Amino acid sequence: MADGRRARTKPGETVIGKMRTDAFIGTPLEYLLRLYRIRTIIHTGLATEVGILPTAWHAANLGFFVVVPRDCVGPMIKEHHAEAMSLLSRLTLVRDSGEITAAWAGRS
Repeated sequence: MADGRRARTKPGETVIGKMRTDAFIGTPLEYLLRLYRIRTIIHTGLATEVGILPTAWHAANLGFFVVVPRDCVGPMIKEHHAEAMSLLSRLTLVRDSGEITAAWAGRS
């Protein structure tokens, strides 16, 4: 995080640091997703218009199914959020996190 705090991880979780707005550039992200046969990405986080949008776009171009929980992303600049979400809804599945968790619960 920008203020020096880090997200908490559980033992065994993989953390991939990124230096660009697109999490696929200069990282092993695509390799690891394919290695573990992950086809769906649920993309959350900050900077909807700066980090989420380019990474989701790249993932879709690589053939991944991308889901963006609208209540789990936020903008760097508030005025740009709606436009970024509009673009994301054209290339990803945008839903509320409750809908996503309910869909998972229905799979078992």
